[in-house]
Amino acid sequence: MSTNNDQTVESKTQKTPVVEEESKDPTTVELMTQMIHYFGRDQEIREGFLEQKNNELKHNKFRTRAMLVVFGFPLIFYVLILTDMIKGKWLTEEYVAMVSIEGVIHADKPASASRILPSLKKAYEDENAKGVIIRINSPGGSPVQSDLIHKAIVKYQLTYPDKKTIVVAEDAVASGGYWIASSVSEIYANEASVVGSIGVISESFGLILDDFFSNYGVERRVITSGRSKSRNDMFAELKDEDLIKTKESLSQIHAEFKQRVLSTRSGKITIDHDELFSGDYWTGSEAYKIGLIDGFGSVQSLAKEKIGVELVVDYSPNASFYDKLSSSFKSQIDTSLYLDIVSLITGKNFMAL
Repeated sequence: MSTNNDQTVESKTQKTPVVEEESKDPTTVELMTQMIHYFGRDQEIREGFLEQKNNELKHNKFRTRAMLVVFGFPLIFYVLILTDMIKGKWLTEEYVAMVSIEGVIHADKPASASRILPSLKKAYEDENAKGVIIRINSPGGSPVQSDLIHKAIVKYQLTYPDKKTIVVAEDAVASGGYWIASSVSEIYANEASVVGSIGVISESFGLILDDFFSNYGVERRVITSGRSKSRNDMFAELKDEDLIKTKESLSQIHAEFKQRVLSTRSGKITIDHDELFSGDYWTGSEAYKIGLIDGFGSVQSLAKEKIGVELVVDYSPNASFYDKLSSSFKSQIDTSLYLDIVSLITGKNFMAL
């Protein structure tokens, strides 16, 4: 009896084994595997997208080149043909060739000999042009550049004597501008134009800094191999011999200027030469009275009146983007002020007409 009771108690005290259910949550390994698979798939998608875009880009490039070949080149060809027509090579109507000289006359400006001379050559060599108009709107500039253009115009007039050449001035035909204009026997302007300024000027800054240098223990040293190499030194007092030399140079250039003017206008001038060549300027109305110009008019009116045609073909050099940009804020700077600034920066004297 007792044995059965003990067995009953023992059976009651035994614990029922617990069967652990398999966890439904992914293990760390499985998570990593899924992530690797996801990133791999994402990389495949990205590569596929990039490949598609590259193919589209190649297709677009090919299509663009094809469009250029089919439409672009013919368009360029037609534009060139139209340009030639505008320039007058294929025009049947009579016309006059025009070359404009605009702004300060300087080697690195649009109104330089290197830019103007090719245009003059084309204008005079155009067999269909009945004449040439030199349009000038300049306050002056370099005597060398002015004379190079002057001589070229004289040469072309001798080479093409049947082509009438006239100068038409607008706002200004002064100093170097008039040097160029005097290459032609007929000069016209507006009543309000600025005409003349037949003179030469040299401008620079002088800075005497001896006290400044000595106060700060600075010694300026100039070593030359020629006695006059440092002539007109802007950091030294102006020497009498330097002043004399500069005036001699200016006088020589002025003499050349006067000779150019008198070569075409000696029989037309009505005032004393000392006054004419004083460097003074006149309005167009005054200039006409003293013989510096021959009358008034515009390019269009004079083309019809003096050459007998109404159409004008422009052979002027095209201004570059830099020229257009710089002219927007330099157009109001006076020539002498411009040379002053250059002289201050470089320490050298510059001559201008």
